[in-house]
Amino acid sequence: MANYNLPRGEVQFLDTVQFPVFGDLTPLAYCYQRYLYTPIHCHEAYESGRHVSGAYEIQPETANHVISVYCHMEDGVGWTVFQRRVDGTLGFNRRWLEYKYGFGSLYGEFWLGNDPLHLLTSQLKYKLRVDMWDWEGNSTRAEYGSFGVESEAKKYALRVKNYLGDAGEFLLP
Repeated sequence: MANYNLPRGEVQFLDTVQFPVFGDLTPLAYCYQRYLYTPIHCHEAYESGRHVSGAYEIQPETANHVISVYCHMEDGVGWTVFQRRVDGTLGFNRRWLEYKYGFGSLYGEFWLGNDPLHLLTSQLKYKLRVDMWDWEGNSTRAEYGSFGVESEAKKYALRVKNYLGDAGEFLLP
């Protein structure tokens, strides 16, 4: 068994392969590193070749477990969707614990959860994009150049800066 020291210790040992070595990886190790490791966010999944929107497992650097998320892949970017409201079939009048851990279905209406949002946004700098549509099909967008969610001890306070868009500034005081 050979130790290839792959990302975040996902798999430490691979059987010896009888293939030529490309750089410092055999083809098997290259395939593992590119497709089978757990990305830390949706954009890393996109950059590793996963270009189809859908449910993915990610593992933020600050988490000791994987998180199931919906990744929206478009225009060279992987966005992590943390809230989706479509038709109001899922009630969002919930208790603290439900908002802490999340609720709903990644393929329908859902809230990802305040804990997962904190884990995600505490590892790197992120942008926030809010896409909105009305019942007539009109759409608008708000982007914030900086976005984060504090810990539960700080009551999951929202941090946003640098608004850009046509939706109107609605998150900054």
